[in-house]
Amino acid sequence: LLGVGLPFEVIATVSTLLRLYTRFHIVRKLGWDDLCISIANVIISASALAVVIQWRSGIGEHVEALSDNQVITQAKLQYWTSAFFYLSTAFLKLSVLLFYRTIFGMSKKFKLICDINIVFIAAYNIAGFLTTIFACTPVAHYWTRRLSGGVEGHCIDIQLQWYLFTSLNMVTDFSTVVLPMPMLGKLQVSKNYRFSLFILFAISFLPCLISIIRFWPNSYLSSPDFTYHSFNIDILAAIESTIGVICINAPNI
Repeated sequence: LLGVGLPFEVIATVSTLLRLYTRFHIVRKLGWDDLCISIANVIISASALAVVIQWRSGIGEHVEALSDNQVITQAKLQYWTSAFFYLSTAFLKLSVLLFYRTIFGMSKKFKLICDINIVFIAAYNIAGFLTTIFACTPVAHYWTRRLSGGVEGHCIDIQLQWYLFTSLNMVTDFSTVVLPMPMLGKLQVSKNYRFSLFILFAISFLPCLISIIRFWPNSYLSSPDFTYHSFNIDILAAIESTIGVICINAPNI
């Protein structure tokens, strides 16, 4: 898990730092898109740290092989990483859309489409964050519900929630990548630079494909043996987020 996720995390963080250096020292202007990608990178880095703790606490092992404390630790980390995944996803896409507004600002219609997408993406990801935080009543029931003698309570249909919001994420992943394609031909740049942008946007489909691969395994996160099934899901989530950061930063370095 560390061998796969850590290199991508390092590259993503370095790309963000290079972006900020370019904007601050060369362009001498920081934008809201820079702030959004920076916040997303911080959240993703914190999630990577949580995965390290999960690894040390038995992720990939069957629940019955873990102590109650390990199960609770795993469930708490799953709880927080699942909730903050919505925020990192939102800030990533907001950064992209704000960048689009800057480089394709000559079209009022396109800017309006970006604004509508910004509002929609922010709204449903905030909803996803809040429904994850308050998925169970009381909240502590979330991380003890798989243990006998745990905190009594009840939860919403967590699996249905994951399917709903993951579906929305997949749709907005593709729409965000495809959105600027018609505008690329109108950019007043060299053919080589325009071709590079096309290649970059094509590579940006990779996180979209990973989100599709991750769709069905997500259902296992609500299973009794969630620690065993979380292993591959965490790898895919880490790769999806970090490649997203790298692709978003590339045009700004």
